[in-house]
Amino acid sequence: MNQRADEEMCGETLDCDGDHAVECGTGPLRKFRHDALADIYADILEEIGAVARREVFVPEFSAGAVEAWLDVWGYGVPELPDALLDITVRHPRAVRYQPAAARTAGHAAAQGEREKHATYPAAGGRSIWAIAHETWGRLGAQAEQLLKTCAAVAARRAWRRGRAPGNCLRRWRAQLDAALRRGIAAQLAAARCGLPGKQRRRQAPADRADLEARCPL
Repeated sequence: MNQRADEEMCGETLDCDGDHAVECGTGPLRKFRHDALADIYADILEEIGAVARREVFVPEFSAGAVEAWLDVWGYGVPELPDALLDITVRHPRAVRYQPAAARTAGHAAAQGEREKHATYPAAGGRSIWAIAHETWGRLGAQAEQLLKTCAAVAARRAWRRGRAPGNCLRRWRAQLDAALRRGIAAQLAAARCGLPGKQRRRQAPADRADLEARCPL
C-alpha cells in the first residue's frame, strides 16, 4: 500500500500486477514521474530553437479560485509560436478505462486528451497541447503530432546549416520512454512499504498583474 501526502495509508491492497501502485496519487513519486517527462519536452523545444519555460501560470485559463498551471510553455519558432503543454500519464488497466481500453488501442491516452481539453478549453486566442502517455508506452495523438512537428523543425534547421538531419525523433522517443520506465520502477519499488511525503502545491504569485505584464506575448 502507498501512503497519502498526509502520511496516512491509502487503504488499497498491493496487487500482484502493480496496477494500483502505478496509478495511485499518494506520495510524491507520480509527480516526479510527471516532472521528468515535462523536463524532456522542455529540452526538446529548446533543441529546436524555442524558448521553453516550466510551471507556467496561464491567466486565460484561470477563473475564480481555479488557477491554471501548465507544465511547459514553448515559443519563438514559427511552427510553434505559443505551445502550451499539459502532460498526463494514464494507466490502461485502471478501472475507469475498462473495458474500452481492452478493446481500443490508445483509449486511455485519448480519454486523457479529452479531459485536459475539457479542463482548459481554448480561451483568449490560446489553446493547449494535451500531451498524454500511457504507462505501457503509447503516446496520444497530440503528443505524436508535437514530436513530429518538432522533428520537422529540427530537420529544417539542420538543412539550413548544411547538415543532414539526424534521427532526433527516435532519440526523443527513447528519452521519454526511459523517463517513464524509471518513474514506474520507482513507484513499484516504493509501493512495497509505502512512501510518505507531501506533494508540492503550485500557487500563483500574489501580484498576478505583474506576472501578466512580464509575459512576452
